[in-house]
Amino acid sequence: MQLRSLLLGDESIFSIDIDDLSYSTGGIKVELDQVRLIGLDMFKSIDILDIIAPQTILNKFLLEKLAIEVDINIDWVPTMGQK
Repeated sequence: MQLRSLLLGDESIFSIDIDDLSYSTGGIKVELDQVRLIGLDMFKSIDILDIIAPQTILNKFLLEKLAIEVDINIDWVPTMGQK
C-alpha cells in the first residue's frame, strides 16, 4: 500500500514525463513525451535480503503483469521540393 500511495498515481500507474528528448533529421522530428509503467503494485512473490555470499545479498520479486506505455510524437515538416 505504501508503494502505491508514494509512487503511483490514482490508477496505479507510475508516470514519467520526459522533456527535451527528441531527434530530428530530414524534416522529421521524433519526440518522446511520456513513459508509463503499469503493474508495479501487483507482486506475485517477493524474496528480499537473501544472503548468498559474505558480501552479496540477493533480492528477487515477481510481478503478475508489467505493461509499458510510451507516448511518442512524430512531426514531419516538408522541405522545399517535397510534397
